[in-house]
Amino acid sequence: MKNTIAENVSAKISFLKNVPLLKSLDDENLDYLAANIQELKLSKYSFLYKMNEVADQLFILKEGIVKISSFTNDSREVIKAVIHSTMTFNGHAITSQNNVLREDAQSMDRACIIYAIDSTVVRELLRRNFQFAMDVMTMMSHKIKKTEARLESLILEDARTRVINFLKENANKFGKRVGIDEMLIRHSFTQQDIANFTGTSRQTVTTILNDLKKNNQIILSRKRILIRDTGIFTS
Repeated sequence: MKNTIAENVSAKISFLKNVPLLKSLDDENLDYLAANIQELKLSKYSFLYKMNEVADQLFILKEGIVKISSFTNDSREVIKAVIHSTMTFNGHAITSQNNVLREDAQSMDRACIIYAIDSTVVRELLRRNFQFAMDVMTMMSHKIKKTEARLESLILEDARTRVINFLKENANKFGKRVGIDEMLIRHSFTQQDIANFTGTSRQTVTTILNDLKKNNQIILSRKRILIRDTGIFTS
């Protein structure tokens, strides 16, 4: 039994070392963090949390894909972020108590494993480690800049550019290079999901993807997109 517990802690630490936000933590702090992590498992399309709930936890995605979304007054979904392995989310819990959520977090994969860390644990790490505190500030600043960039994209870029940028971002995050110039994306996105992320309609997304397919720039299947021409990233 002791060996099993030790192996579980060791596996957690091994994973945590690959989380960008935690790169400045030494072994002692990683041990402390691993001992205070709650592991959560979600089935496909289930919710980790919903808007207006309270969650004073920082989350790290271990396995799967999670989408962060909110809804407009006319009930249209707006996907704010797509979370992949080693990414953190709900950072507001670090800086505020009784954190009222402004978004939903929903699993997009058959099996999602999420590490939940109580905000008090994160604050203790902030107290112990100045560089970690700086990394958290950088993360929050990056999130703000990314939100601003998405707003500019919605205003200044056409729908085709936004869809291509969506493919580019997800290829860079979890795509697999195939051959010299091809990139394979395994995904759980519907065309409506892509539309909700890029601020356009499902019909427009379908037209753009079919056009890219017709020009032999991508190959589409239900769970895969093969980008045959990585030059679309700069077109």
